[in-house]
Amino acid sequence: MKIILMKPKAFRYLLLCLLVLPIGLFCQNSKVFLVIGQSNAAGRGELPDPLPELNNVLVLNGAGKFEKATPALNIYSTIRDQSKTQGYNLGYTFGQAMHDNIGEQIHLVVNARAGSSIDAWEIGASQNYYGEAVARTHEALQELGSGAQLAGIIWHQGESNYARTTYIAQLSAIIEGFRTEFGNPNLPFIAGEISYENKNYLNFNYDLISNLTSSVSNTEVVSAEGLTTVPEDDIHFNALSQKILGNRYAVKMLQMMGYTNINVNIPEPDTNGITHFIPDPSREYYIQSVAGKRLAANGSNNFATAEAPTVTGNTVTWKFINSGDDGLYHVELASGGNRPRLQSNNSGTATMQPTSSSGSWTKFIIEERTYGEGVYHITAPFGSDGERRLYLDSTNGTAGMYALSNEGDESTFSIVETNSLSVNKVANVSFSSFPNPFADRFTIKGLNPSIMVKEAKVVNLNGNILKVPVSINRSEIQVYAENLSAGVYLVLLKTDKGNFTSRVIKN
Repeated sequence: MKIILMKPKAFRYLLLCLLVLPIGLFCQNSKVFLVIGQSNAAGRGELPDPLPELNNVLVLNGAGKFEKATPALNIYSTIRDQSKTQGYNLGYTFGQAMHDNIGEQIHLVVNARAGSSIDAWEIGASQNYYGEAVARTHEALQELGSGAQLAGIIWHQGESNYARTTYIAQLSAIIEGFRTEFGNPNLPFIAGEISYENKNYLNFNYDLISNLTSSVSNTEVVSAEGLTTVPEDDIHFNALSQKILGNRYAVKMLQMMGYTNINVNIPEPDTNGITHFIPDPSREYYIQSVAGKRLAANGSNNFATAEAPTVTGNTVTWKFINSGDDGLYHVELASGGNRPRLQSNNSGTATMQPTSSSGSWTKFIIEERTYGEGVYHITAPFGSDGERRLYLDSTNGTAGMYALSNEGDESTFSIVETNSLSVNKVANVSFSSFPNPFADRFTIKGLNPSIMVKEAKVVNLNGNILKVPVSINRSEIQVYAENLSAGVYLVLLKTDKGNFTSRVIKN
């Protein structure tokens, strides 16, 4: 009988494979992905508690060993800024999506540095960020043993160099360095756009990083459109946006690796996200499109219509009735009538039906729009994919159903209470905004001390998040809005008891 002796490192990795991989998968040709860049590659989004772990996605730790990945992936970066919090990292959903589609264990090396300039990433730079990324990757490959390969690089950097005209030339040299170092002239390299909420960055997205694919072969760029940032600034993506960004990187990487049947879903926000409007059945609402039309009906006609935002009264006042299916509501005229209930009709038409009509086409989910917090799509979860999203035609005054892919202003709505401009009572949570209307600042009062407010944001009726100073304490919130123009605004509160809105008016 021949006895095969294994090196301790190889034995440890074989044991790890046997412990975490399903039967039939083997740790051959192990794929390593390198995640580098500045703060959005490090992660700033809020971390869940406790941290979840992935069995089939591993990260290289500080001891040069692989362990199960959590969302806090940059904690082992050898160049991290120790003074900065390492938050939710895009590599977490990237790794999960890669495993789900490839069916193999995924290995990550995450070595980002907050605030780092592209100059510091150049080959030979005194900061040696490039050299550290190379060293960490070689350490990972050595730990995995024969057959391991660097399969791709995720790069997210640019906030420090958004106006650098030589950016693509500098990045090209860095890409060439990695490809030469690891012996793969076609090594996939994917860069990412930076926050659209910061208007200074638009030039980078439109005129700089967009030129990468035409300048360097086998590169891609992922979009940051629709992603939102943490409350403190308009630079760092929040946890939900990090999840979405990781999946966008995964789709591009899979495509570059030749996969065609890709199954990557945009993640649902976690329970701390503002994701769905939860109506109060005792209250009445205006349903107004971002394009400037209010959903209307008269209680007897067969079809819903679209009216001007100045119209008030019974024809534009609605309520939401729990359908009996979790999270699904009937949308009804508050004044009743022979035909008060909205229906998708599965034909592109928004019809009105009696309350005795309670089939699946009369049930809707109110889900937050991808491109802005505090505004919503009203979507029928059943029927043809092309005819399920409510819209109000801005030109001819009709209402209908759009395709699910439509994210436009005609199918995006603010939902505002009609009977109160300042008081919000949902799920036993009460607060009021005073004074309302206001001149330069207002205070949200009446909060129960047991409620923890995590975020407070002000948005306009187009769904745009406005940068105004907010001071939060246990009993009240001060909002300093002297820079806002006269008009109507929504205050969005994210709390540990749920998410709530209040309408305020500036004179």
